[in-house]
Amino acid sequence: MAIYHKIIVNSGLNNKHGSEVFCRKPVLEDLEKFRAQILEKNKLDGKDRIFLKESSILITLMKSLDANEYSKLPAYPLHRDINPENMLWKNKKLVGLIDFENTGTLNDTLIKDISIMLQYGRRDKKQKHKLDLKLAKFFLNEYKKTWTLTDKEIQFLPDVITAGVIEDFAYAYWMLVNDPKRAKLYRLKLYSKTAQWYHRNKQEIIKKLTSKKD
Repeated sequence: MAIYHKIIVNSGLNNKHGSEVFCRKPVLEDLEKFRAQILEKNKLDGKDRIFLKESSILITLMKSLDANEYSKLPAYPLHRDINPENMLWKNKKLVGLIDFENTGTLNDTLIKDISIMLQYGRRDKKQKHKLDLKLAKFFLNEYKKTWTLTDKEIQFLPDVITAGVIEDFAYAYWMLVNDPKRAKLYRLKLYSKTAQWYHRNKQEIIKKLTSKKD
C-alpha cells in the first residue's frame, strides 16, 4: 500500500473533485430516508426494528465527528477499497489488486485508504467489532518504512473508520431491502457496535497507534 501511495502522490494525477468529508451528507440523507420509509409501514419486520434502533444512535454519532481539520489533508485518486477481498495472492505473495472502480471518480486522503485496510484486514479475531491494535501498529510501522505517515494523520483513523462503518451500516440495510439473498442481517448490529467501539475508544486507539513503543 505504501508503494502504491508513493506512486499516486508523485504521479500528479488528480480527479479535481474531493469526496464529501466523512461522506457525511449522503450517508445521513440515506439513513433519514430509510427511517422515513420504515415509519410509513403498517408492520415492521426484524431488519426494520434493528435499523430504527441502531440508526438513531449512529446518526447522532456521525453528526458529532469533527471534519474541520480532516478536511485540510491533501487528497488523491486512490483505490479506496484495499481490503483482503480485493487482493490476489500466489504462493503467499501479493501478486495483484482488483476493483479499481472508485479510483477515477473522487479524490480522497491516504488515511482513508489505510483506514479501510485496518477496518477489514486487522480486526480482532475473536471480537470482530474491535481493531487488533498490535497488528494495526505493526502495519503502520511497516508502511512508514516506505512512505511518510505522521501522527497527526494517524489521529484521524478512529473517526474515519467510524464514519466508514456507518456508511457500511446504511449499505447493509439497502442490501437487505434490495438484494436479500446476498444480504446478511447480522451486519446491522455488527456495524453499529463497531462504529460505537471506535468512537468510544478513540483516545486509546490514537495513543496506542502513535506510541513509539511496540
